[in-house]
Amino acid sequence: DGMDPGTWPATIDIDEEFYFSPDAGRILGSPADETPSPPCDAQPEEMDLALGAHRIEEATVLQVRRMVTKWAGLRSFVAD
Repeated sequence: DGMDPGTWPATIDIDEEFYFSPDAGRILGSPADETPSPPCDAQPEEMDLALGAHRIEEATVLQVRRMVTKWAGLRSFVAD
């Protein structure tokens, strides 16, 4: 309360297990997971959402009270 995340830098933990950054007056956060998946219409898993919130709360003084929007995406990891 009373915090302005708009002035915060993007932050990722040293083990790359989560990140968060300011986004439109709120905080965008992620568990930074790399879960293998076949091509699909990706949807966020409740466990991944809870894990991301937990990791952020454990490493900071922030409390994740609610998630306004949720999304998931697919990424490709290929050798060059």
